[in-house]
Amino acid sequence: PELSPPLPPSWYEAPFVIRSEPASLPGASLDALEHLSSSWRAHAEFYPRGARSAAASALRLAPRRSLRRLRQGDASGAYALLPVPPRRWPQLLAAAGVEEPPFVAEARRRPEEECASAVGHANVSARFERELRWRLLIVGGGPGAGMHLHADHPPASAWHVQLRGRKAWTLCPPNQTRGGGCLEATLGPRDQLFFPRGWRHATATLDAGSASASRLLVTPLDAPLFGAAVQDHCTRGLALSRGSYEVLCAALAPCLRRLMAGQWTQDGLDSQRADSARILA
Repeated sequence: PELSPPLPPSWYEAPFVIRSEPASLPGASLDALEHLSSSWRAHAEFYPRGARSAAASALRLAPRRSLRRLRQGDASGAYALLPVPPRRWPQLLAAAGVEEPPFVAEARRRPEEECASAVGHANVSARFERELRWRLLIVGGGPGAGMHLHADHPPASAWHVQLRGRKAWTLCPPNQTRGGGCLEATLGPRDQLFFPRGWRHATATLDAGSASASRLLVTPLDAPLFGAAVQDHCTRGLALSRGSYEVLCAALAPCLRRLMAGQWTQDGLDSQRADSARILA
């Protein structure tokens, strides 16, 4: 479905697309994206032969190097996922003339804000987002690059915006593969896509240098499962390397307990529905 603001109170329960206006506006340039990524520290996942198969393997490359390799003549099927530092996110969107819509920008109205505040006070926001692949720049080398059908982990909803070129999407309800019930959409520059937790998705770029940005959202329907998944991530991380996870997981512990208990959902869902018209308009 294609929607436009104001969105209904239950906007987070089903996938939807928001089209850009005017549709003919160009997207961000690859030169601008490469320049922005030069200061990012987290390694990119670079798939030399693409990620259309679940068996595809990735290289760990510096962000700028991964984008340079995508522009080589023999990298037409390559695909790269670049973690975006929280402080650089507005710059990335601005490069394509994009702003987060209110339903994305108003994080204080979603369960994730409790955890975001906790890691912010502990000065570990960048690590938290990097560990969970919270914000990504996704770039394909040529037409046909993309990702195989999969569901995101940790279990959360997602917002995507196309920065340049076009990308075709297939979206399937939870626990369903391609076939009846799946949806198809093609995004052009500045078009936006939202889908809820558990929806399986596959992508294929339609143009050389197609690029998009994505970020996770934790809606009231996601909170308990998201909290449990991140708690499990901390448990496994502490078992492997206690020193490097101790500060992060200690900061997250109180908010994760509330999310798993459904306390935010019970306390916040009614108030979110009551003033959703004001927030999302």
